[in-house]
Amino acid sequence: MRAYLFAVTAALITFAWSGVRPSASADDDYRLLEKIELPSRALSVAVNPDTNRLYVTLGYELRVMDATTHELLATLPVQGTSAMAVNRATNTLYAVDYQGHLSVVDGETHEVADVIIAPGANAIAVNEVSNQIYVNGDYELTYVIDGTTNTQIAQFPPKAANLALDPKAGRAYTIPGYPPRTSHRLSITETETFHLLGGVNIGLHPFDVVADPGLGRVFVAVGINDSVGPGQILVVEPESRSILKKTPLETQIVALGIDAQSHIVYAVSFYTNSVTLLDSEGVILGSVSVGQGPNKIAVDEVRHVAYVANSNESTIAVVGSGSSALPGLGGRPAERSGGTTFYITAGIALLILGTALLSRAQGRPAV
Repeated sequence: MRAYLFAVTAALITFAWSGVRPSASADDDYRLLEKIELPSRALSVAVNPDTNRLYVTLGYELRVMDATTHELLATLPVQGTSAMAVNRATNTLYAVDYQGHLSVVDGETHEVADVIIAPGANAIAVNEVSNQIYVNGDYELTYVIDGTTNTQIAQFPPKAANLALDPKAGRAYTIPGYPPRTSHRLSITETETFHLLGGVNIGLHPFDVVADPGLGRVFVAVGINDSVGPGQILVVEPESRSILKKTPLETQIVALGIDAQSHIVYAVSFYTNSVTLLDSEGVILGSVSVGQGPNKIAVDEVRHVAYVANSNESTIAVVGSGSSALPGLGGRPAERSGGTTFYITAGIALLILGTALLSRAQGRPAV
């Protein structure tokens, strides 16, 4: 009996501290929290929630900013960046530019530690578990770089227009690019051997892809045609190679972001100057107007906000809900959810009660 009580108590405490955040609902009040003014249009954006650093690339420089106060902390000579990704485990930023260079930026010193040649690269993803960086490139291949040595260690087909990783499942997901966007498949590659496992038929004109490792799902933005027009968000289950849902949207989506803690997908529409939020089932939670020409997005999974780069008005829009942790904006500080206090208290109470009952049964005073 004592072993059982200890097991139940441990399970309650473990659940309470697991950091699980309930899935979003349509009742959440998603809105534009603020706009960050920039001297020129942003080409790309990234965020490290652990260090509270916001990275924004302009045409001529990379800016390091405090994500809360927006104070400019450093400027780096990294030009024309098309995509960025952060390795939170190593506090390293990776920025790909249009000239085929992958800049490695030390998150502590704010210095460019290395530059890797990556011809044709314009998409990037980081595997924080294996400390590997995935970039697309020339010759119809996707390249894998070791984050310790900053050297290429593998390559595999096909070339990705965009890609996403699920370190938990050991999978890389890639979609084909333009021109032409004529492939019908989301390709699934195993990240240990880099063997192509297969794919899922997703239709024409894919634009972006994100993965939710906690749920084992992938979300793909596709267009009905390759011009401005209706689009869809596909909810894909890679394990069964099936599409669970197709959510229609009035316009095509140019970029996706995901909060894998709250399981919210952010879909950026350049054509309607808005971001549509969806839950893990593909249900639309709401839409937020963010500014002129949004085209890139980065998601803070600690404060549960998204940073959207507006290319036509030189701003970064910050999108969140009333529970988003941004001081002074009506939000509350980030906290572990799942009823932490309740479950810990319940666990302790159960342990005390069980000890008392067990002591009584054995005929000795309870401790």
